[in-house]
Amino acid sequence: MEHREKMNRNSMYFRFGVCIVTAFLSAVVLFVSLQSAGKALLDNYYIQSGYLQKENNRRLEAFQSFISKEKISIMDTDKIADWVKKQSVVSLQVYKGDTLLYDSDYPEGKNMPVFSFSGDYEDYEAYHLVQFIDQEGYVFLTGYYNQRFYTGITVASVLLSVLLLIGVVMREVHKVIRYICILNREIQILESGDLNYVITIQGKNELASMAEGLNSMRQSLREQMAGKEEAVRLNGKIITGMSHELRTPLTALMIYIEILRSNSQWDTEFIMTYIDKIEQKAREIKMLSDYIIAYSLEDKSAAIPEQDFEHRETGF
Repeated sequence: MEHREKMNRNSMYFRFGVCIVTAFLSAVVLFVSLQSAGKALLDNYYIQSGYLQKENNRRLEAFQSFISKEKISIMDTDKIADWVKKQSVVSLQVYKGDTLLYDSDYPEGKNMPVFSFSGDYEDYEAYHLVQFIDQEGYVFLTGYYNQRFYTGITVASVLLSVLLLIGVVMREVHKVIRYICILNREIQILESGDLNYVITIQGKNELASMAEGLNSMRQSLREQMAGKEEAVRLNGKIITGMSHELRTPLTALMIYIEILRSNSQWDTEFIMTYIDKIEQKAREIKMLSDYIIAYSLEDKSAAIPEQDFEHRETGF
């Protein structure tokens, strides 16, 4: 059970799962950190530079120029709405006296809340007195000018977080692919016939188990080939010895025949003696030929032990 749990912890599935979870958590932490730091920097910049107030004043001047150029009356809410729509990030409210005439949050005028302003407009920084073509009116103007910067920070944070996530995962994938390339190259080395090359084993995952199997197969094949080479060497040595032994009785046989042929005056006993020797040598030749045939059929049980050739008599 412990071995199985250990293999599960070392498996590629488990490692990739841990890698993905780690990458996701790292990406979330990076996103939150970038968002917090970016917003803090922007807020500090807005406070220090007075950017929002300056932008409000610039948009208010643009609105006043629009009124003067187009001769807009305080009741001409349709044209005011068109101007606000072009600004996209501006929020505008127009008051006639203390009555709300236009609110950009309700551009069609539908369901616009009934609102009556009370108090002094000068007490509110965002309220400004604007000269329309027919009369003066108070305008509340502000904008979401910093929204695009906050959006930019969010987009940048998301992109960097995604890049971090992909980078962490791809780092693990790169390790696996690099190891697969190493194994592929080493398998090609084995295919070329170099069985002495040791397969690289990295880690304890499925690829490492495959590498161990390849090493065992390589070792087994090398031992089998070494055994075959040794068998071929021994067979060659034995067959060479058999050939030498076969020549010896053949030579003796030919000599005996020449002796008998050289003189026809030998007595019967002498002739029978040489006939017995010829028969003995013929039996030896037959025995050796049987051994050679047995070896050609790879019948190792019929083989002559190697030491027999070293101690066999070679005399006539």
